[in-house]
Amino acid sequence: MVREDYFKWLCNLACSERGGPEKALTDIFLEMYNFHFHGFVGYDFNREEDGLELRKAFYSSYDSDERLDEPCTMLEMVLSLTKAMSFTMFNFVKDSSIHRWVVEMCINCGALVRDGNGYSCAKNVREILQRIQDRTYRKDGTGGFFPMISDDKDQREVEIWYQANEYLIENYM
Repeated sequence: MVREDYFKWLCNLACSERGGPEKALTDIFLEMYNFHFHGFVGYDFNREEDGLELRKAFYSSYDSDERLDEPCTMLEMVLSLTKAMSFTMFNFVKDSSIHRWVVEMCINCGALVRDGNGYSCAKNVREILQRIQDRTYRKDGTGGFFPMISDDKDQREVEIWYQANEYLIENYM
């Protein structure tokens, strides 16, 4: 029960009262929720810890003693990262919502696909998540969450936090 309630709570962080690709995002979120995130480079373990912090916020309003006992999920990592991105970019872009950054990251990696009817979930989301986890995307970040125009650094060797910041600077500042 707690696992399903927590998933709904996480979805609401990014999708509450928004228009757009909600059905496709929910499908992607479900894949992310069932995919464990493990830090791969440098201090990426901090992204794991940030993701797990979301559980504390959920538990504070959850009327049960039941708790999750599993590693950080890709969804938790992504939502905690986009929460930080939203805060960082608040004064620089008109819409700096968690929703906006989640959609952009999902489009960037290919999990969210624009089609004639709006958006759809890619058929190979699990493979995409594995590519991100294993850092097997291209050197410039193409195929990952944060593709870069300038590719002076191998993004596969850059911590996710720094990838996000470099991406934001290159595209929005």
